[in-house]
Amino acid sequence: WKLGFALTVVASQAAGAFFSTGAKYAKVNCSLPQVGGGKMAGGAANMYRLGWTLVSPWHWSVDTVMIASLTFVIVIYGKQLLSSALGRELLPGLEVVLATIAVTIISSALNYEGSIVGLPPAVPTDRAQTADVASLLLDAAAGWVWKWPWDLPFDAVVDRLSGWAPATATVFAFAAVDFLAIISVEDAAPPAGGWSPTREMFGQGLASVASGVAGSGPVGGSLSRSLVASLVGASSPLTGLVCGIATLCLARPEVAALLAPVPKALLAAIVLAAVLPGVVRPKDVLPGVV
Repeated sequence: WKLGFALTVVASQAAGAFFSTGAKYAKVNCSLPQVGGGKMAGGAANMYRLGWTLVSPWHWSVDTVMIASLTFVIVIYGKQLLSSALGRELLPGLEVVLATIAVTIISSALNYEGSIVGLPPAVPTDRAQTADVASLLLDAAAGWVWKWPWDLPFDAVVDRLSGWAPATATVFAFAAVDFLAIISVEDAAPPAGGWSPTREMFGQGLASVASGVAGSGPVGGSLSRSLVASLVGASSPLTGLVCGIATLCLARPEVAALLAPVPKALLAAIVLAAVLPGVVRPKDVLPGVV
């Protein structure tokens, strides 16, 4: 499972490291074969596009590959080189920060035309300008709510999935696979105090309910994010809380504008730097494999 999830992450990020428009380019230019009367889809399609990406260098964007390669080298070897040069250990994750800053500056100076993070959508300000103090406080407390649990469109979901029986089976299958993703994450980077399957399942369910209330997708484990967290030295469940608070801060337009010029190829390379070692050396993913 861990190797499978790792390969899935590589397949999802590889296009971003080779093509200027990332996965969009691969979807437009890679013709999927017919399977069972229809086009290949899902994970099989992602793996097929990964193979097509690797064997089609004439489609690669030179600028994108250079940005991704430079980022990858800095993240993999930067800490060791800097520690040797300075004669002391660096803060965990400093190489990732340095790679992000340096490569973003270089790409901006060279007028990189590939995909970048960009500015977030503009938020209407009419209500913020006219609302009274009570309304502003209410928005701060519950403005994130899309629909309360009792107002969620369960009937629409059941109709889309062709009835309660298929919907129930789909929900349990999704939860089981999502939980396996969490198990792979915990096994790849176990917390210092150990972990409990019951606690993880309860946390996943509670987080998914909150995510639905906010109008977002289901919550699950992410091998790529966990390995990146391990790469930068995160070692406790407090990581999730800190990342959540940081994400809320980054959602501010003033802060998000600073991240707008970051190339998406840079982000793809950071994820690949965290995941690829486990794919290249399967013994790191599957114990006992030499």
